[in-house]
Amino acid sequence: VLLRNEAAITNGKIVEYEFWLLKRGYAQSTIEGRIKVMKRLVKLGASLFDPESIKEVLAKQTWSDGRKEYVTEAYSNFLIMTGGKWDPPKYCRVEKIPFIPTEQEIDQLIAGCGGKTSVVLQILKETAMRIGEAWKLKWIDIDFVNSTIRVTPEKGSHARMFKMSSKLLAMISALPRKADKLFGNYDLRGFRSSFIKQRKRTALKLGNPRMIQI
Repeated sequence: VLLRNEAAITNGKIVEYEFWLLKRGYAQSTIEGRIKVMKRLVKLGASLFDPESIKEVLAKQTWSDGRKEYVTEAYSNFLIMTGGKWDPPKYCRVEKIPFIPTEQEIDQLIAGCGGKTSVVLQILKETAMRIGEAWKLKWIDIDFVNSTIRVTPEKGSHARMFKMSSKLLAMISALPRKADKLFGNYDLRGFRSSFIKQRKRTALKLGNPRMIQI
């Protein structure tokens, strides 16, 4: 009974934390990421009401320092909401030179993916907008006459407008119009899972393990 009560209180605080982030204007993708972190910590045996248990769980994980730094930041925000305090562990994100694929590899990946995934990837290639921005695109943001695409910014960015290639314009035109948004009201996490599977399948089909890094 005590365990059930504690679990109910913990879940309630996580929901409260989600609304707390929402009221402070955090992007939906950021909120989803931090809530996922809270749930993961609990699943690993940590108590959100005991900072020392958070430290112990973090110390045992084989996550990168960058990942641990992110978790530490998310939990620090949680404590601000609850009025708690802690002496956070120090993790330093290691900067790495990003993997840069060839344009041919990017085009092969796009061609190897189906439906909405290929359209999303083509948009990212041509505009370099954030995935959250692309996922929220609406039909009213597409100007088929002037071949432009309008971006609603997130995370402190700026509104932008890009010229679309005839290829991208044709790909978008072929999408079914079942909602206000180009890609419907589906969850972004579901898209990510689908993309990872399609990327792996394409890499195996072409015999190019480099594509897994894209």
